[in-house]
Order: sequence, then structure tokens, then C-alpha cells
Amino acid sequence: MRDKNLLQLKEKNIKLLSCDIFDTLMLRTTIHPEDVFFHVAEEALRRKVLNPAVSAEEFKLIRMAADREARRVLQTEVNFIEIYNQIPEHYGDKARLMEIELEVEKKCLFLNPSVASFLQYCHSNGISIILLSDMYYSAAQLEELLKHVGFNCEIVKEIIVSSEHRLTKWNQGMLFTVLLKKYPYIDKKAIVHIGDNYKTDVLNCKKFGIDAIHYYGKEDRNSSFELERQRLNELIPELFSLRKLAWNMSGAFSKEERFWFEFGAAILGPIEIVSIEWVIDSALKERIRNIYPLMRGGEFHTNLINRSLEHRGIKGIKVKPLYVSRRSTFLPSIKEINKDTLQSLLNVSWMTVEALFRRLKISNIFEDYSDVTLGQSEKTNFGNGKTLKQVITNYLLSPDLMERLKRIQESESDLLLKYLIGNFDLNEPYITYDIGHAGTIQFSLDQHLRGKGYPKGIHLMTMANEMTLDRILKGSQLRGLLCNAGINGKIYRSKNWMPGIIDELITENVGSTIGYKKEHSSKVVPILEQNVHTNNQKAKELCQQGIVFFQSLFLNLQKEKPWILERILNQKEKLIWILSRFMEYPTYQEAVELGNLEHENLFDEGHSYGIFCPSHLENQVRTEGITSFVQKRRTSLLVWPAGVVERAFPHYSKISLFKQGDAKNSRAFMANLALKLLEDGECEIMIYGAGQMGDELADILNGTIIKVKCFIDKNESLWGSNKNGIPVLSLDDALKLKVRTVAVASFAYTSEIIRDLKNLSQKMKLDLKIVAV
Repeated sequence: MRDKNLLQLKEKNIKLLSCDIFDTLMLRTTIHPEDVFFHVAEEALRRKVLNPAVSAEEFKLIRMAADREARRVLQTEVNFIEIYNQIPEHYGDKARLMEIELEVEKKCLFLNPSVASFLQYCHSNGISIILLSDMYYSAAQLEELLKHVGFNCEIVKEIIVSSEHRLTKWNQGMLFTVLLKKYPYIDKKAIVHIGDNYKTDVLNCKKFGIDAIHYYGKEDRNSSFELERQRLNELIPELFSLRKLAWNMSGAFSKEERFWFEFGAAILGPIEIVSIEWVIDSALKERIRNIYPLMRGGEFHTNLINRSLEHRGIKGIKVKPLYVSRRSTFLPSIKEINKDTLQSLLNVSWMTVEALFRRLKISNIFEDYSDVTLGQSEKTNFGNGKTLKQVITNYLLSPDLMERLKRIQESESDLLLKYLIGNFDLNEPYITYDIGHAGTIQFSLDQHLRGKGYPKGIHLMTMANEMTLDRILKGSQLRGLLCNAGINGKIYRSKNWMPGIIDELITENVGSTIGYKKEHSSKVVPILEQNVHTNNQKAKELCQQGIVFFQSLFLNLQKEKPWILERILNQKEKLIWILSRFMEYPTYQEAVELGNLEHENLFDEGHSYGIFCPSHLENQVRTEGITSFVQKRRTSLLVWPAGVVERAFPHYSKISLFKQGDAKNSRAFMANLALKLLEDGECEIMIYGAGQMGDELADILNGTIIKVKCFIDKNESLWGSNKNGIPVLSLDDALKLKVRTVAVASFAYTSEIIRDLKNLSQKMKLDLKIVAV
């Protein structure tokens, strides 16, 4: 069984299975159910059914208010007609508005294939199926919606809906009494209900002795989705439920393996698959029949593209991986080895001495200085009054070595051209595809082929930073999906921008292309780096399985809703949030797992394998403090500061995002206090105030290195009680715990509390630290 939410059902003796409908059996392409009303208004305005003076947002609010008013007036659960009866006549033709709402629901809804197939399985095994929902639609209308999304309603004995029985799940769970009255001959212990709302579908259900399974459709506590939700405006509605569905499908893996599948399915999958569809549509639009994904991720991308072409029934497009790298194309891209080109290379300050010699494909005779950057080499004394930079420069510009470098460059250039001609039809228009960044490889290919009489390719990348601007001006057709020519470039300027993590997870388990050679048959083939580390192999396999699984879900949804890709592509900045969220604000598990991935950076820094979050930096951030650490310049392009901080201070990212909320919001206010406590290096605290704000602070700190030992409150009736396992004490009793840091969780009475605490600490001669915001 793939769906981890349904694993518990394996061991249950079920005679009757009750299932919630919305956000369990059917999912929406909206974030919230009420967002459907906005789209209803858009369609109604287009058809001139809604009063043109009414905006889509206004209608959404009116439709929600009408629901509340109908319940207030009737003092019971209401139906569709009763809700629309509350909408004023001047808003438009209400009968037609209701028809449009059902049409829009059909457009926004899609079937949860996991739950649907499970219900089918249960039915085939003699288990009775009931659908039970809190909803204003009638059972007939719900059946119409279910049939539209492809659900087999014949397996359902009955649809029990609140609007027809005037009872709900949310109000004390009374709708479950209808289920029990209808099936008194079935033992309660043999009835199970599945639903997404923990209170109404689980807690209220269990009040009546019915077993319940929580289907995590919308609730996303302690997951990457919880962090994403802190910026609701940056979520893509059309993808959100689909991503969560894919994320849930990790049930076939062990708990240790699930992270990688889920990360592929819900984080990288959407980016990868939307990019693949964009590449295919670009090829169709440009009438190009050749797509060449660049290695090392070329094989994986080739498979993804071919899967989509087959699913969409597209023929005549040839897809083949192109074995190239920055290293294999560097020398061939240089028009001529001369003093200027070498001097330009020597001015790349962040490149190490080892990387310089690797690029030039000559032995490094300065091995003792391999890790010194060229910028540092200007200040490194080599002896005889010369710096290391001067000695290296003189060595490279010596006549004998210059001649040798020219021969190496000519040979490399010739081999690359023969590889390309022998394996690819360069006379036909073609597209290359890569996750991309600066377009270095693509530009090098164009430079190499310039003047050879071959047409340039179109180079598509998921991301293209500001460095592509100059290359575009020089004639390369570089196009980025999410970031094009530096648009949305703030993601690149972040110290936490870490594309190497993505590269590591989508690459094949082969070494980088370091050059080309002739075989005995005279065919030129790529030379791949040997002795590639395989520590990441299992993670890669699971992550790529997750991406492939998301692709299957997306292609099926796209077939059902052909409009969805265009809608997503019109929200590119929101797609970026999926990436920037995990890079800027990783969950603790992301920081641990992704931070331990191995990488190499031989081209830029000449370094062998390392990890993105070296453990010594965790100690550094604890010693220096978070602010000081993140403000420093990175020691390497492949050090991930946000990951290091999160590993050192679990849930720091979550708290940082909470802090960015409305300053008047209690959660944002308490997040500010939590960050202050973390920055101060606190390990144990007492919270003064056992009300809502105290609860908020304790909840925010849950899972961090800070332990809340107790709540302090003036309310004597609370003394001796527990809140989520934390005792509530009087101030006198609290001080006996010998914890000396008190966090003040209050808006209005902060000054008064601080004054009282200071007076008491002076009176009792206690060294009490009081922290407040």
C-alpha cells in the first residue's frame, strides 16, 4: 500500500467503511474551499450572469456570508438553495449562479486515486462503502460531482450528507448517529471512518464508538507544507493538493526512506515536471524534433520527457542525453589560448589553484597550494619577493607551456566537435535542457560551434541567472522558466541559494564528463570521471522515484484539465517559493538529510567530496550566534548556511517564518520572543502567562533545544494543572525549580510583569533573567 495514511487499515476487521468526500475522496485545485466562489464569480461575470458592479472577491465574501446567515436564520444545517436565498436579488440570476457554481466545482475537483482505489478494493472484498459528508449539496449533486471526476458510485451503498439530515459531523458529531441508525446490525467495532479533519472526522467520530483514521489531506503540522503556508499568497492552488497527495504516497517505504521519496514527490517533482512540460511545449511551438538533455541529469530528464511524450501521444520528437560538462567544454569554448585569455582566467578570484590546473588539463606543480584561491594567491608569499599569483602567472605565460596549452586546446576542441557530429544531428534545429543556472555549458557549446557552419540550439533551463544576460547579448538563445536572464534574481543573491542540492539528487550515478576520446572504431565517446562516491545513491533513487510518481499524477490531471499547465506557468514566482522555501527555511529533517548529501566542486574550487552542512560549522554557529554566522561571507559556494543554522537550532526556520506574520498577531509576537531566546542561547525557561500567548510560545518552542519547565500564572485555579504536559505553577513554586530565565508571554501586562519579577528577584536575591519583547 502506497498511501501512508491508509496503512493502519491493513490490520482492521472492517465490515462497513465510511469515507469523507471533500479533501479525502475528492481534492480541489484551490487552497481553500471558499476560493471556488471567486472562480464562480469570474465565470459568472464572463457570462454576464453576475452584476458587473460586483467584483469576484466581493462575491466570494457575500457567498461565504450567505452561508453563515442561512445557518443563523434557520438555526440548523442548511442546503444549497437556502444559502442562495440569502443573496440579494440584485447580485444576479441566482438559479444560473447555482448552476455555474456546480460547473466550477467540477472544474476544480479531481479524484484522489489512492482513496478511490482503496474503496474499490474494500468493496470487492465484501465491505460496505458509505460516503459521509458535511456539505450543503444534496446527495444527488454529490453523486453528480463524483461521477464527473471518474469515481465509480456503484460501489457506494449510500451518501449521507448533512444538508439532508440537518445534522453535522462538526457539531458534536451528530451525523454519525444517522450512520449508526441506518446500520444497527453492524457492530460499531467493525465500522471505520476516514476523513481529513481531525476534530470532526476523528474525535467526534470516536465519541460514538466508531473507529476513525485521520487522512492528512490539509493538516500539515511539522512538515514542509506548514512552513510554506506561512506565505499563503505564494502557494500555487492548482498544485498544492496534488503535491500533498504525492507526498502521502510513501507508505511502501520504511520510515527512514520516506523523506527522500516525499522530497522528490512534493518539492522537486513539481519543479521538474512543470519544466519538462514546458520543454515539450516549447519544442512543439518551435517545431523542433530534437531535445538533448545535458548530463549528468540527462538520462533522468530523457526518461521523464519520453514518459510525457508517450502519455500525451506525441510522436516524432527524438530525445537523447548530451554528455557535456563545464569541464569538458571549457577549453573548446576558448577561441585561442593567448596571454589575454590566461590572464582573464587568473583573475577569477574565488577559483582555487587546483581548479585552475584542472580546467587547463595540466598537472598542478603547486600542490602545496592547491586549496589557495587565486584571490588569496595575490597575498601569499612564495619567496624571492614574489607572490604565489606572480609565480603561477609567469609559469602559465612561459612560451613552452603556452604552446603546450594551445595543442591541448586544439585537441580538446577537435574531439568535442567529433563527438557532437558523430552522435547528434547538428544540422537540424535542437533544444538542450538542463536545470541550469548561468548557462556556462550552453554558451560554451555555442562558442565552440560558432564559425563551423552549424545552427545554434535553443537552450532551455529551469533557472537562468543574471550571468546569462551577457551570454544572450553574445548570441546564445538561453531561456529560463522560473528565472529568465536574472528576472526574479533575488533567489540567486541569497547566501542560502544551493542548486547543488538539486543537482545531486537528479544526477545519474556516473561521473562528470571530463573530456572525450577516440575508440578503436574511430568513434568519439565521452570520458567520465571515475571513482564516483555512491553515498547519495539510495537517496537519489528514492527522490527520483518520487519525482516520477508526481509526474504520473500530474499527467493524469493535465489530461483531465488541459488548462492547468498554463495556469501554473502564469504563477512562476510562486513556483520559485517551493525551491526558495527549502533553501531559505528548511525543516529540521531537510537540514539533516539534505545537509548530509555529498557533493564535489572540482570545477570551481578544486575540492573533492564534502557535505553541504559540515558539522564543525554547527559548533561555530552555536558559539558565535546565529546573526553573526549568517552575516559572514560563505567559505565555500557549497556551504548551506540555512541548513547549518537549522541543524544547530532545530525549528529556527519555522520560528523565523512565524515572526514574519502580522506583528499584531500573537503567534508572530511570540515567534519574536522565541527567536530572542534562541539567540541568547537559552536551554531551560519558565513562561510567565498560561493563557493563549503562553500556549503559543510553548508550541513554537516545542522541538527546539529550549525546554519549557513550567508556566507561571496568577490564576490560583490553574496551579497544579498541566497544559500539554507542562505544569502550571505559582511564582513561588516555580522559583523552587532553580530555572533562572523567565519569558514573559503577554501583550498588555508586560511592563507590570517585568516590574513584579524584578522586585521579587531583588527581594529574594535571585539572579533572574527576564526576557520579553
